[in-house]
Amino acid sequence: MEAASLILTVLAGSGTPGTLTVLFDGVSTTHPGFVLLPDGDVLFVDGEGLLRRLDPADPASAVAMETDWDPARWGWESCTGFGLLRISPDGRWLCLGEQVAVPESLQTADGYVPGPVVLVLMGSDGTGARPLALSFDVGGGPRFDFTRDSRFVYGMPLLECGPTPEAFVTHWALGGEDPAYAGYLVDVRDGTRSGEDRGFLGDGYHPNPWSDLVAAGCYPPDVIADVTTGEVLLRDSSESPWGIVETWVLPDAGLAWLDGVQVLRHADGRTVANPGEPLFVCGRLQDGRYVFGTDGGATILLGDVDWETFGTLGAVPLHGLEGTLDPWSEIVGLPDGSGILFEQGGALLLYAFPVD
Repeated sequence: MEAASLILTVLAGSGTPGTLTVLFDGVSTTHPGFVLLPDGDVLFVDGEGLLRRLDPADPASAVAMETDWDPARWGWESCTGFGLLRISPDGRWLCLGEQVAVPESLQTADGYVPGPVVLVLMGSDGTGARPLALSFDVGGGPRFDFTRDSRFVYGMPLLECGPTPEAFVTHWALGGEDPAYAGYLVDVRDGTRSGEDRGFLGDGYHPNPWSDLVAAGCYPPDVIADVTTGEVLLRDSSESPWGIVETWVLPDAGLAWLDGVQVLRHADGRTVANPGEPLFVCGRLQDGRYVFGTDGGATILLGDVDWETFGTLGAVPLHGLEGTLDPWSEIVGLPDGSGILFEQGGALLLYAFPVD
């Protein structure tokens, strides 16, 4: 159900309240998430697997986004709607995942061949759509992201065969779901593969939003690696249940836990211990300020953080977000710095920062 017109004026706490707006109620809970398009619109997948876009300033503007993607044009059948959604850092490309089916004419006599997840590459305006690679919905994946130069899509699991039904059926006959990887980097220009050493990546990696570093390896992630080179920069030899990086906060460092103490862990192995109460960071705005929580989420703040001391600089409370954001929340700041977007329980929400 859409609730585009619902506006809640947040009155919790003291000080000038912000405004929490439900932009859309019905975002996919199977594949949550959203991206900002170059024109400022929000793009997401709804519960029916359809792409929708809306202007955050006008919630009633939510409409289905038209694309020229047609599975039948590429030999696939049974469109079930889009799943994962990523946009390239330069705003030029969208990468989407969709479960497709092998046509009846290619089914084998000795058993049913299930369809894969096809990764679709298209322009951010929905044009020029084409299959880029094939994957499977297994384990912690599929998960895919763009390198920071927007030239490659990378991720796991990634099948060795080309993105055609014929190639997939041949692949299935030789090994089924066994990926037989041929590189985890896919060039968006021509679909060629590179990155032969995939051992560090796994399908549950955690990408850095501001660099090509990933926390990866296994569950929990135990290495920091550069996806463009395949080089493992740091390996965690401790037995921490939280992973080598819990939340990235800088291009080369993220929050982690070491012997029960929260630390900032750099890719070169240097750590800075938090001398105070633990922080959790939901995101960083374009101007460098962070939205972060203390007291286990009882207080949500907006401000700068000195990561050498864990001191919070000029932080102001965001009243009304208490108990709404938690350590696993992910926010995206509006380009003009006036607020944040986040998804919760199938609803796309906008929190407008208090006005002084």
